[in-house]
Amino acid sequence: MANMDQTPIADPLSTLTSQAFVEQVQTKFRTGFSETETGELELVEIVDHPTVPGMECFSLLFRGPVSPVLGQGMRRMEHPHLGAMELFITPVALDKQGATYEVVFNRTKPKS
Repeated sequence: MANMDQTPIADPLSTLTSQAFVEQVQTKFRTGFSETETGELELVEIVDHPTVPGMECFSLLFRGPVSPVLGQGMRRMEHPHLGAMELFITPVALDKQGATYEVVFNRTKPKS
């Protein structure tokens, strides 16, 4: 990825809860769009999904530009407050305003 730090990432996702992401709605995450280009995806919504006690399931919805549309897969995402993390993103919609991507968390609740 262009201009993206390639330093190995600690596992911030093991401690980040859905609330940590809720607090970052309408902020930007930087990622690589290609080998030579970086860009930003805006976190636009958090969707909680039903689950069983002790588990959490939620989705992050991001908006990006109309082009390029990122393919499904692991992406290094960098945020000024949350730090760097690896997320599996999937494109779920495309319209005149841009592409929408989803990241799904379905896991045991992180320990406080």
